[in-house]
Amino acid sequence: RGRGVGSKSSTRTRKGGGFSWVLLLLIAVPVLLAAVWFLQVGEETPLYSLTESGEYPVERVTEKFRVHYYVPRDFGGLLRASYGIGSAAFDRIVEREVLRALQERCASEKHTSNYRGKVAKRPRLATGEPTGQQRPSNIRGAEGPGLPACDELEKLLSTFV
Repeated sequence: RGRGVGSKSSTRTRKGGGFSWVLLLLIAVPVLLAAVWFLQVGEETPLYSLTESGEYPVERVTEKFRVHYYVPRDFGGLLRASYGIGSAAFDRIVEREVLRALQERCASEKHTSNYRGKVAKRPRLATGEPTGQQRPSNIRGAEGPGLPACDELEKLLSTFV
């Protein structure tokens, strides 16, 4: 027979089901420490910028790809204190970061452009055109303004050759 509302098991009380402060401390302390650490890491300012500002007034140019970037006035001291490397090694880091960002943006632009081109070539079903007939449109116009990141990447790589 099933246990109903008035059965003996429903009238029993649980023992030891109270709140444990030790358990709370075991969870709360590591969470708080992690939060403080993430806040400190998030406060770090970059050592360079690709645009000039009050915080980054000094212009530098990398040797290999001639990338222009800006650093704080106390760049040399910050570089040695933060990274323990010289300015030539830092130039290579900047070049790698700029090249990687341009490559990613170029790939994204190519994907978007390819998608737009495919959409422009699709037949118009909603306008009553036959499904075999392609949309009369300027394909170049459908691609948008071009591929600026790819153009910039090509220009940057051509300076090295």
